[in-house]
Amino acid sequence: VSRRWSTLIYCLVNKHRQQKQRFLVMPNLYGDILSDLCAGLIGGLGVMPSGNIDANGVANFESVHGTPDITGLDLANPTALLLSAVVMLHHMSLHDYGNKIQTACFDTIRQEEFTADICCKLCSSV
Repeated sequence: VSRRWSTLIYCLVNKHRQQKQRFLVMPNLYGDILSDLCAGLIGGLGVMPSGNIDANGVANFESVHGTPDITGLDLANPTALLLSAVVMLHHMSLHDYGNKIQTACFDTIRQEEFTADICCKLCSSV
């Protein structure tokens, strides 16, 4: 893992490359590690959308991970599921609908209406 890990990190943080990578193909373990790292960059798993699209265009969209430890505590963050729906709508070329949902999600967070998982991260970073 460590040999490939350094190559993966280099590809992600190398700012001198002019082209952006649209796809990264890797074994499941590396994909899990990378997606968890990326989730940390954007606010955590509660806001991380996910989509799996095969070569034929067959797709599945979902929130990245479940959080069974908060079941029934009124703490669930729906943002990841909503943003996964946004990715799905864009995949289906329904851009107007996707943009409306995305704007609503971001506006809600901007108005400081969010679940405790986001609040705690914002408060600790100030």
